[in-house]
Amino acid sequence: MKLRGATGGLNSLGKSLAIVVIVLLSWLAYSLAAWFVSPTRDRPGASIVAVDFFGDGLLAADPLQPEAVVWVNLAGDWTMKNSTLEATNQVSGMNFAVASLERQASIRATVEGDSYCGVVANVVDEKNYVALLRAKPFLLWNVVQVLDGEPKTLGTVEDPQTTKVSVELRVHGAKAWASVGPVTKDFSIQGNNIGTAAGFGQAGVSPPCQFDDAVLLQSK
Repeated sequence: MKLRGATGGLNSLGKSLAIVVIVLLSWLAYSLAAWFVSPTRDRPGASIVAVDFFGDGLLAADPLQPEAVVWVNLAGDWTMKNSTLEATNQVSGMNFAVASLERQASIRATVEGDSYCGVVANVVDEKNYVALLRAKPFLLWNVVQVLDGEPKTLGTVEDPQTTKVSVELRVHGAKAWASVGPVTKDFSIQGNNIGTAAGFGQAGVSPPCQFDDAVLLQSK
């Protein structure tokens, strides 16, 4: 589904100004995001595919050709509410909303809420993926790999004890890097699955988590 902010009854001049503002915001967001995902010795670089602020402006890697990110309801129903994305229908297991890329997929986003929710990367399907999920009330985030529907906890990352935090799950080959706030840890993943989708996951919807500021990346 394409999530688009309404333009309402803007006149032609207003629409033109809105387009200019979105293009400028796109360029700024892309420049900042590119700076943050530059290659390092410990964490390989990745190409930014798109950025989505969910109603605060639709942004893409190319500011001259902005396109909406196409989010797919892999499991459960999702909707945009108050400029964030939320799961709205409980399913057995995890609710997923993902976007498909061309190569091994990673994601950075803002997650708010106390439920068992977070980001998913290297997604092949709903039974094969890597996830970074808030494990309230234990003040930790679990790094979980699911292979053929069987979950395995690879480790944990400390929670900064805030309900709203920036997280990142970067996957490259057989390694994953999980970041929660300023803390980053790396993990080895199993199998040869190369998942080309990334997005969000939540176990149930009570209460729902809010997802925002999504940066979609793929391995170079």
